Formats: sequence, C-alpha cells, structure tokens
Amino acid sequence: MGRKILVGLAVVGLAVFGWSQMSVAATFSNADFSGTWSFYCDCQQEADTFNGWVYGTMESDGAGNITGGTGTNSLGESITVPPATYTLNSDGTMTITLTDMTIHAAMNDGKDVIATVETSINCGGDNHTEYGHGVAIKNQGVFDGGDFNGTWNMYTAWQDKDAVNNGWVYGPITSDGAGGITAGTTLTFQDGTTDTIVAGSTYTVNANGTMTVVTLNLASGVTVDVIGAMNDGKDVVGIVYTVADGGVDIAYGAGTIIKNQGGFDNSNFASDWSFYLSSQEKDAVDNGWVYGTLTSNGAGVITGGQVTDEGDGGAFSPIPPGTYTVNANGTMTISISGTTLIGAMADLKDVVGFVHTHTNTETPAAPVTGGGGGGGGCFIATASFGTPMAEEVKALTKFRDEVLLKTTAGRDFVELYYKTSPPIANFIRNKPALKAMVRIGLKPLVWFSRLVK
Repeated sequence: MGRKILVGLAVVGLAVFGWSQMSVAATFSNADFSGTWSFYCDCQQEADTFNGWVYGTMESDGAGNITGGTGTNSLGESITVPPATYTLNSDGTMTITLTDMTIHAAMNDGKDVIATVETSINCGGDNHTEYGHGVAIKNQGVFDGGDFNGTWNMYTAWQDKDAVNNGWVYGPITSDGAGGITAGTTLTFQDGTTDTIVAGSTYTVNANGTMTVVTLNLASGVTVDVIGAMNDGKDVVGIVYTVADGGVDIAYGAGTIIKNQGGFDNSNFASDWSFYLSSQEKDAVDNGWVYGTLTSNGAGVITGGQVTDEGDGGAFSPIPPGTYTVNANGTMTISISGTTLIGAMADLKDVVGFVHTHTNTETPAAPVTGGGGGGGGCFIATASFGTPMAEEVKALTKFRDEVLLKTTAGRDFVELYYKTSPPIANFIRNKPALKAMVRIGLKPLVWFSRLVK
C-alpha cells in the first residue's frame, strides 16, 4: 500500500493547524529515500523563548543511513546535518533517528514529498526541547521558471520572532511563468483579516528545483522573503519565510505551496491519509506537534482515524467520523467535531496542504498505542497483528465501514468499542503470547467479515 499525506500547522486553545497530509496507495522501502532531499521546517522551543525555521539538504544512501547534509537557520547560522539512521516502512511511514532528535514522517505515493514532525532534546546544547514540523522535497529533475506558472495555493503557519503571537495564512499565488507574481490576489489570516499581494513581487526557480521569492510585497507594507524547493512532480513546493516590516524581521513561517489547476472531486480523497502538523497555542503559551491517520469513503465522509501528539508517548486516540468536500479546483474543507480545516489538494492527488483553527473544548478520547487501521479505531486487531496495514485489519475495517456504520445498532456497537478497546489494545501490545491468542480468536470474525458484502 502507498501513502498520501496532509501537511499542516496548528494552535490549540484556539488552535491553528497547518497540515501536510498524504494518501496510501504504493509500496515503499528504504531505497525510496535515496539521494539528495531538501528540507524546510519550522522550529519552536518548548519554553517559547525562540521561534524560527531551518532549511537545507540531506543525503541518504538508500539503505537506512543519512550520510550528512548542510543547512541554514532563520538567524543566518550554518548548520550541519550529522549522520543518522532511518526506516521507511512498506506503508510509507518513516522514522528518522539522530543523536538528539526523533522524526516521525510519511512519504507520498509519488515518492517525492515527505511530511514530518520532530522533537529535539537539548536543542543547541541549552537543555531546551524543540518541536518542529516540515516537509522534505525530492528535486532531482530539471526545472525552470515555467514550472511555477499559473495559480498555486499557499498554506503556512507563522510565529512572531519573539514568540509573542502566532497563527496561519493561506491564499492563492499566481505567476506569469517568467519570474513575475501577479498583483491583486488576497491572503487570509487566522483572525479573518486579509492582505493583498501588490506589484513588484518576483520569484526564481533554479535548475535543481530550489526556489526563491525574492520579495513578496503586501499592501500592508510588509515584505516576505520565501525560500523553497519544488518536488519532481512539480505540484508541491516546501517553503520557509521571513516577514519584515521596514527592513526589520518580525516573524517567521513555514508551510507548503500547492499546485491545483482543476479536475478534482470527492473521490480523490478516498482511502487512507497520514497527517503531520505543528500545534501552537494562540498566545504562544505552549506548542508541539500532532500526527496520525484519516480514512474517507471517497463520497464526502471521514469514517475515522487516529491521532497522537508530542506528549502522548506514542499513544493514539481515535478520531471521530466527519465530512469533507473537494471542490472542482482542488480546494477543500474537512469538518470533524464541529471544526473545519481549509486546504487544497495537489495536482497529482497525493498531497494536501491546509490550515485549521481549533477550540479545545472536548475531553480527549482514551489513548491507544499502536493505533487503528483503515478508518481508525480497529485498536485490538491492530495491536495483535502489529500494523494497521495487515490484510486482516483492513478486512475488519472494511466490515465496520461498509456494514456496521450503516445501521443504528452497528454505530452503537462501534461507539462502545471505541470506548472499551483502547485499554485492551495497550495491555496486549508488548505481550507476544497474548497477541498470538487474540489473532487466533479474531480469525472467525475476519473470515466472516470477508464473506459479508
């Protein structure tokens, strides 16, 4: 199976989310991460004493090792990427392990975009914990300015330089394919205010796919300097940027720019998607990250999913069902538990960028480690078979989505299961003998679920 991703950004309290989300449809191995990748990430210290960004390149040998790399941070300092190890699972999910950093990630079906969240311990040697979110871009083709032609949609999170405030911004960017950005398009911020791109904004696409928007001029008087890279599929750009007012840096940001020039509908969001996002409280009091999975039926319904954050220690909670709409131009909304995510799907239909504001009014669901497959919530089966991608788990998930959720009694059963199964799954997760017994016990149910259409 492959992987589709949502890339994003967030704030909790009011919470703002900016995502990268990716879909599941190909088969992956460590070799798919070989070569040179460009990375673009935001970074937020746990104590909110520093916000900023980092970008650069890293090299992989395709056999589980990152051999090095270089980069630059928002302070203008050069950084070195040390040797590290990685594992790219067959379903496209990844872990990258450095001395003081752990990165959770997923690769898209096109194998040229990776969404990430990361935790760095003892950041910079100052005993601070730092959280980040970003994208890695494979750009090993040949590019020019014409590849950025037309209308693209930007979805990013921003943070004040001094960690006082934060939020998100999204909107269209239209270029002439020859280095110019068209004036007049409107960007929307998390508080409903807007700003307009004005004349004089330009961009450059280098032959290796790296990009600079030399100056993005806004009607408010601020300027935005953007640095990024385009993927080989030429429909996603990972970016970091600095906002300046009167020549003084006032904010930093990171996110994605999505090319979506028509031909979309709800069926394009079918199947399993992985999401990776940063979370920032509205008043910059706390921050972190969130990642997990969503599953949809391809007809406007989110059937479920699972989610974990930096404080859960790998424990997952179920995501309730919701709805979504994919418009003909690729823009989309996702509604879950009364909140709405705003985004856009890329032309190759395996990456979605979006932003979201969340009001934290609900009690979290009971956590479960090793969480649900398919539509989320098949916790015991996932724990016993070891992966949500196991054929037995997918059969049970399909039975739930196509049979149980279509009747009142079935929905009541699923709701009860969500409430009672997570502790059981947590209990058996690291007990091989119990897992084997559960697998045997589930065999009749798996067999029956495959018979029922």
